Amino acid sequence: MNSKVILTSYSILLCSAGILMLFLGDEIVSYLHLPQSDILNILLGGLLFGFGLVNWHSKNLTVGGIYGRPLLIGNLGHCLIGSISFIKLTFSNPTPLILSIAFVYSVFAILFTYLMYSHPKPNNN
Repeated sequence: MNSKVILTSYSILLCSAGILMLFLGDEIVSYLHLPQSDILNILLGGLLFGFGLVNWHSKNLTVGGIYGRPLLIGNLGHCLIGSISFIKLTFSNPTPLILSIAFVYSVFAILFTYLMYSHPKPNNN
């Protein structure tokens, strides 16, 4: 799979999640029956949006193997930690939203692992 497709789709997902957490963080947290914290909602929204922007601006780079390794490791770490955390959360709060978030994080963890261990294909800009 082309790294441009993976980075573009993941950046759109992260930017969307960041905007939702910035503007609807309290509603999302109360829907999931999690503890409220305005500061954490703002920080999480800002971090997700910023990480999405990094991926968006890196989508035209050659990524895979040794190329773009810091970007891949950052994304893989984020996806692995997110998928493990949301899978753990499904045991205490099994809602369809949490299950779907865990699934999406797991899929992207697999995709970034694939990119890390595959030979890069040049992106056709």
